[in-house]
Amino acid sequence: MGAIKAMRALLGVILCLVLGMSIWLVSQRQVLEQEEVSLFGLTLRQVKDTSMAPALSPGDLAVTVPREEYGLGDAVLCQDQEGKSFQRLVGSTGDSFIARGDGEEEE
Repeated sequence: MGAIKAMRALLGVILCLVLGMSIWLVSQRQVLEQEEVSLFGLTLRQVKDTSMAPALSPGDLAVTVPREEYGLGDAVLCQDQEGKSFQRLVGSTGDSFIARGDGEEEE
């Protein structure tokens, strides 16, 4: 009987943590009107275009994690004139990368 009570207590704590994180993420998005929501160094961002189709579709949520170094083939969040979009690093020139979405044709 003691093991069952301990399991119930553990499940109760886990459910409270999940509920708390859910409330925090929703409040960042809805109350604070943030486009990106963050928790424990992870940032959730909604995909808005088809540049990474079929891997990422508009409306999908993507988790972004900052890194010290990036390599060819990594999917990254890029800032351009039209805003932020997900791209894949496909080449490099000197100390810069060339990025293109999976759903975009080669130029």
